[in-house]
Amino acid sequence: MRPSRAMTVPDKADAMDFTRLPARGRLAAHWRLLLLPLLPLLPLPVAPAAAQTQADAGRRLEGAHMRVTHNVLGYELVPSFTGTFKAAPFRTNRWGMRDKEYELKPPRGTYRIAFLGSSFSMGGGVPEEQTHEALLEDRLNREGPGTPSRRIEILNFSVGGYGLLQYVALMEKKIFTFSPNAVIIVIHSTDVRILAKLTSLLRAGIPIEDPYLRQTLQKAGVQPGMEAPELRRRLSSVSLDLVKWSYQRIAQRCREHGVPLVGIAFEEPRQRGQEQVAEMAALASEAGIPVLDLKGVYDGRSLSDVKLRPGDVHLNVLGHKLVADRLYGLLRENDARTLKLGFRDSQ
Repeated sequence: MRPSRAMTVPDKADAMDFTRLPARGRLAAHWRLLLLPLLPLLPLPVAPAAAQTQADAGRRLEGAHMRVTHNVLGYELVPSFTGTFKAAPFRTNRWGMRDKEYELKPPRGTYRIAFLGSSFSMGGGVPEEQTHEALLEDRLNREGPGTPSRRIEILNFSVGGYGLLQYVALMEKKIFTFSPNAVIIVIHSTDVRILAKLTSLLRAGIPIEDPYLRQTLQKAGVQPGMEAPELRRRLSSVSLDLVKWSYQRIAQRCREHGVPLVGIAFEEPRQRGQEQVAEMAALASEAGIPVLDLKGVYDGRSLSDVKLRPGDVHLNVLGHKLVADRLYGLLRENDARTLKLGFRDSQ
C-alpha cells in the first residue's frame, strides 16, 4: 500500500517542513527566525502525477517495512518483517517493533520499560542488537540492581519520523496494553514539526478523535477541504499550545497508570538542532517530566566518527554505544527521581 500524497513517510531526520509558531516570548521568536529560511521546503498542494511521484519516493525511502495506518500515527512498522534497510538487516517482532519478541504481558519478576523515539532510536543501518535501546537493556540486565532475580525489558516503540502527536497516540492506543512499569520518551529537534504533521493528517482526511485536538482545530478556524498553506496559517496560532498539551497529555496518562515517565534530551550528531532540543526539553520539564540530558555524549569524537555514513545524520554502531553508556549512567545517577530501579548511588 502506498502513502497518499499527504502521508509520504519521512526518512530524513532533519527535514524541517513546518511554518512559524505564535509570538509568545523568546521561544516563539527564536522558532520563527529559524523557520523563515525553510519556507521553500514546506509541502504545497500537488497535481495527481506529482503526488504519485512523492508517494513512490516515500516508499523507496522507507521500503516494505512500513505500512500506512489511516489514523493519527500515519504509518507504522509492519509486524514480523524480515528484510534490509539502509544496507543492514532489519527485523520486526509480531507487535511491529524493531526489537526482540516479547509477550503481551511481562513475565513475573520483570520490570518493563516502554521506549518511545524516532529514527535515531529505531536504529536503521545498524544491527538490532547494537541499537542504544538494546544495549541499554542488555547492560541493565548484566549490571543493574536486582539482577539476576529481576529482568529488565525495554520495548522499542520507536519509528522513523514519529514525534509528539504519534507519542500521544501510542500512549492512548498501544503502550499500556503491554503493562509497562515505566515510560521513556526521547526528545528530538524534529518534535517541533507538530504543525506539519497535523497539517498532513488533515490533508489526508484522517479523523481526529481527541476532544482537545478537535476543539483546538475549531478554535483555529480549520475547515474541511482547506489547502495546506491556509491550514498552516491557521494552525500556527495554536501550535505551541499543541506542543505543551502533548507533553501534558503524555504525563497525565502515565500518572493515571501509576508509572514513572522520563524524557531523554537527545544529542543529535549535527551542528544544528540542539537549541530546539533544549527548548522542547524545557517544555517537557514544565509538564512535570524529569528530563535527562545527553549533551556532550560525543565529546572527544568528531561527528563523522558517530554518523552512519556521510550525508546521513543517524548513528553508527559507535554512536549507539556512546548513547547507551551515557543513558545507563544517567539512569543510575538519577534513579531516585526517575525510574526507581534501586541503584544505591542514585542522587
